Amino acid sequence: MSRCSDSDQRESHALAAVAAAGPNDLDAAVFAAGQCCYLAAATTLLVLGRERPLFWALLPLTLGLVPAVAATVGPALLLGSLLAAVTLAVLALRGETAGTGPRGAVSPRLAASVPYGLFGLGAGILVLYAALGDLFRHDSTGMVAGPSAVALTLSMGPAEWLLHRFRAESLAGLRATSSARGFRGSVTATVSLCLLAYLLILAALAEAGTRLWPDAPALSGIRLATLLMIGAVLWTGLLLQSFGAAPGAAVVCCAAALAQTLALLLGAPPEAGLVVSGGAVALLAALACVLLGRASAHRP
Repeated sequence: MSRCSDSDQRESHALAAVAAAGPNDLDAAVFAAGQCCYLAAATTLLVLGRERPLFWALLPLTLGLVPAVAATVGPALLLGSLLAAVTLAVLALRGETAGTGPRGAVSPRLAASVPYGLFGLGAGILVLYAALGDLFRHDSTGMVAGPSAVALTLSMGPAEWLLHRFRAESLAGLRATSSARGFRGSVTATVSLCLLAYLLILAALAEAGTRLWPDAPALSGIRLATLLMIGAVLWTGLLLQSFGAAPGAAVVCCAAALAQTLALLLGAPPEAGLVVSGGAVALLAALACVLLGRASAHRP
């Protein structure tokens, strides 16, 4: 289920790009819509264990590293990979639905999926404010922070890998330590290192995007710090979800989204967003250390 929520979150990032596009930015809106379709198809293939077909669908995009190829057939490569990924996802889903489930299998209740959807909604709102916060505060004089939304979207790949690394390292720590206190210390250190690695990647993506994006707003200290705190909310929330603690992650993320909305409505300065997201990170980090510091949380 955490992968499904991650799909909702990534699509929210792409939809933020659609919302950021102006009435004359048809190309940007079309690109963002295609991104939504790709993210849905790619997540479907990954959940169903079809990593290799997805790899072959994306392989032609490597030709875009050649400047001459990118300039001539770049859009065709993007469209071809998108159609291939969507087609493979449809075929994979058709194959799954055609099969018969195990005897006596019980479908999960709809209510059990609600926290995952709420987390995706809260995450989408936070990303939306990261990209469009200046427009909401200053109307037509504000600037769209497109690189922020793009950086958060691209960072989800490393985020997934770091979640996998955390699980592997925590299991190794469980085997290596002989006391509950030692295991809690090992888990806390591993969470801190993985989160730090993710934030460094996110900062690098934001800096690169700001340099490459035409007329992008400057990546000021407040803007970067707020972006990193939002990224930390997303990563720690996904970490909790992967260990079955979806309700806590959903409550904190939605509360942060609500507080950010109220801050904008009340005309609070941009620093309010940093305070809101920073408070949410502190709560999620404390919750992760408490819940994941127990050995039983890591046993199958």
